[in-house]
Amino acid sequence: MKMSLNGRIIVFFFLLVCYSSYSQTGEEILNKYLNTVSNGDPSKWSRVKSLYATSISYFDVAAFKSKIDFLNSNPPSYKKLYWVLPDQQKEELWGDSSYTESPSHFYFLKDKHVIILKGMPVMVRPVNKSVWFEFYPVRIQQYIKAARKISFNGLKNIPEKTFECFEVVITTRDESYHLYLNPETYLLEALYFPEANIYWLLFEYKEFDGYLMPTQILGARRDGMVYSQQFYKSILFNVPIDANKFDPPK
Repeated sequence: MKMSLNGRIIVFFFLLVCYSSYSQTGEEILNKYLNTVSNGDPSKWSRVKSLYATSISYFDVAAFKSKIDFLNSNPPSYKKLYWVLPDQQKEELWGDSSYTESPSHFYFLKDKHVIILKGMPVMVRPVNKSVWFEFYPVRIQQYIKAARKISFNGLKNIPEKTFECFEVVITTRDESYHLYLNPETYLLEALYFPEANIYWLLFEYKEFDGYLMPTQILGARRDGMVYSQQFYKSILFNVPIDANKFDPPK
């Protein structure tokens, strides 16, 4: 059966798009992401000196192990994040949107991690940079710097996304990081951590002071069960922050 001229043209462009997608390397895809999220200037993230952000979050450890739909039953927490780069970071977790109840405090400092929960003694932990807030472009640049191998594995389906994403795997000496990027916009859609068997899913990118940031972050198990959600309400860059914020009680 002969194919019409229009049919051949359609097939040609389909094959061209497929070839263009799969002829890219993992490094090229990541570079396109870094340029897109940085408006063409990936170095701009290194010029951030401080950050203040507010968000609403839902989380329950029990949901990680069960099928409980906690997102419709658990009350939210209201978070304030203070960060003076490179190594002074604090999160305040409040129980009310007016910030009147006594909060829990989480200090992420150069030499220690301090946790203060209501009605409990002060807890001091060793530094663990993996639990710090970090910009996704900076985090990925760190992964790339430590990479032993970067692989592009084609298009994959992931939880909570209605379209297939490019999968790029960065393998370092200690761990593998699975990154999922939008094949049209090259924005980061998700990260998967094999050891923990969880996804961080990113939604609703918005620009703040010239920086493109996801404003909705979901934590999900590989089976798709969502166990946490965080919605950023405000993000301010390079604002003055009182140094006393990072001085935990003795």
